[in-house]
Amino acid sequence: MKSQEELLSELIKIASTADRDQLEQMIKTSQHNRPAPSSTSILVADSIRLYRNSESPFWWVSVSGLGPRPYRQSTKVYLSDPEKAKSEAISIASLLRYQHSAGLLKDPVKGHGVTLVCNAVIKELEEAKKKRQKGSGKSTLETYINHIAKSFIPYFRGKTIDAVTYGALEAYFHQLPSKSKTQITTQKTAIKYVLDYCLRHGIIAQADYPQLPSTSKFAKQNEKSSESHKVFEDSDLKVILSSFDDFTQGKGDKHTERRAQSKKTRAYRQLFPYYFQFLCSTGVRTGTEPMNLRWAAIYESHFNSDGEDKRAIIAHIGHGKTSAKSGKNKKGREILLNGPTADILEQIWRHKYGKDNGIREIIAARSEEYIFHTTEGVPDFCRIMEQYRSYLGNRLKHDYTLYSCRHEYINCSLRANVDIRLIAKQCGNSVAVIEQHYEEYKAIHRAADIYTPADIARFNQFD
Repeated sequence: MKSQEELLSELIKIASTADRDQLEQMIKTSQHNRPAPSSTSILVADSIRLYRNSESPFWWVSVSGLGPRPYRQSTKVYLSDPEKAKSEAISIASLLRYQHSAGLLKDPVKGHGVTLVCNAVIKELEEAKKKRQKGSGKSTLETYINHIAKSFIPYFRGKTIDAVTYGALEAYFHQLPSKSKTQITTQKTAIKYVLDYCLRHGIIAQADYPQLPSTSKFAKQNEKSSESHKVFEDSDLKVILSSFDDFTQGKGDKHTERRAQSKKTRAYRQLFPYYFQFLCSTGVRTGTEPMNLRWAAIYESHFNSDGEDKRAIIAHIGHGKTSAKSGKNKKGREILLNGPTADILEQIWRHKYGKDNGIREIIAARSEEYIFHTTEGVPDFCRIMEQYRSYLGNRLKHDYTLYSCRHEYINCSLRANVDIRLIAKQCGNSVAVIEQHYEEYKAIHRAADIYTPADIARFNQFD
């Protein structure tokens, strides 16, 4: 067996001068760490460890500091000779470090499992989420984390990163449930976090970075059937509005009753009816728009009506889809709050603070607290809506999401003959979008204004 001095002499041929002192220090350290042969793990030097592999008769070496995970390799030295294994481990470590510094270390790409890499990405995103301002609503990063943990990892479980090809990604998107264009885009962004991590840490080369499939390829066929565009039927909306109390108290369902015992669950569910009605009466998008709304964002303004000065109640929507755009929408938008919305806000104030303040007193308080947060945390109202749908079961004719509340507002406004441009301003979208998605409702509610008495008599003669 070669002595450590002879081994060092050979390694100098391939290692840089900067490595020489490090190798000598490794050898000195290894001489002070000579465990009995029965040990299952031997610390050879800093970042170098020998360990037993239950499926191999040889010692294996683990070398860290070469990437996001330790590099592992068999020493090809039998377990009966730990001293020789230690020398081989130092030799392997030196060669790997030289290859790594020269950019020649292509392996262990195959050893990077999708689950391992994704967990590292999730850890990074969790850290980034903590650095963001506390109490800013449901973070977009949290959405990416959920996509990676609950969808991407289960699909690619047991596979390595090199298996994530364009074809594999196409198959991944094909098997997803119906998704809107926005949801597909969000999934792609989450996957991009994983691939960028691999590129950044040398797990894949730029040439191996897979192209992501086109969003429209998957979203176009799904948007028409998406339940997110389901409009409330009057009978279903009546069931939803009349069953809030039972759901909040957990009545009528053993599973729900058990869940409702949690203090956090109870707090979230008690706020849910107000959130639901707020969406229906304002038309704001569910999610970041209402969840980032503070009491202080509501204020009074004045307008002229019939030559008289009149008050109006306005809310500033500073977070959401429109606020992410450039130009005039960069700072968000202002929405008018009607009487029913003011009633809802007064009820929320009473529920949270136990005071019967009117809307003007609430405005004067200038509270910086978030309207739809609780002392127990920030509710995920989309998840609560799913629980509520499950609770109602076959009492509903159709499946709905919280986005249906936005459609309810737009449809009610169209029925009331509100100018479509004003509806678009209130909701933060374009006239074209409303015309595209709500033409059926807009057309039928023009009938009362367009039909003559003769038209009405003709079409209703059999009634």
